[in-house]
Amino acid sequence: MTGYLIIRVSGSTAEVPTLALLVIAYVIFTAWIGLTRGQRSLYGILVVSSLATGTVIAALVIFAAKLFRDSPAGLQLRALSEDMLAARAMGVPIARLRHLAWTLSAVVVALGGVMHATYLGVIGPNSFSFNQTFLTVAMVILGGARSVSGVIAGRLAISVGNEIARTIENGPEILGLQLPEMFGLTGFFLGAVIVGTMILRRDGILGDLEFEDLIAARRRRRARGPKPLVPLHEGQS
Repeated sequence: MTGYLIIRVSGSTAEVPTLALLVIAYVIFTAWIGLTRGQRSLYGILVVSSLATGTVIAALVIFAAKLFRDSPAGLQLRALSEDMLAARAMGVPIARLRHLAWTLSAVVVALGGVMHATYLGVIGPNSFSFNQTFLTVAMVILGGARSVSGVIAGRLAISVGNEIARTIENGPEILGLQLPEMFGLTGFFLGAVIVGTMILRRDGILGDLEFEDLIAARRRRRARGPKPLVPLHEGQS
């Protein structure tokens, strides 16, 4: 149902109804105490997931995302993101493809929620609020939204950087030197990543490249070998 609302807008304006849906869902989950227990969360969920299960499912989701990106529908969606008018003129079914992408993303997010609940045994609305949303946005922006490999690279970079910022935020002792507590450093780190990436590299770390593209380019450079030295002509220094 929500997909029919989202597909009516495009570009940066699509972020507004998406955030509006997040706010509506958060208010319902926190206010409907009889159903969700509100801020008290739901406990006693059967723990059936493990780290190995999550790793396998994450690998399958990445593989499926890669297949979808390279499929005809994924190619048309990428063309649509580059130039909507040209894609419409070429007969790309914009509404149908957008609704398909929205539905597939909802399935993946729902699967992630199930894994989260069945791994911890507890779930609450604060686990899916604005903090996690901005964290996900920072990962996508840093790695590159048009590449599956870019999203993976952004996920790894943000995870490592976020943990380092969280450790420094608590004021650790390093080499006998007690650092002061710096509350809010994690949020500052995410904001700096988003702003810095938008200024210095708007397409992200990898842009629209995949890991296999980087490997193939490296192999081509190795096959060509080092550039031959050009002898100096007489009179040159």
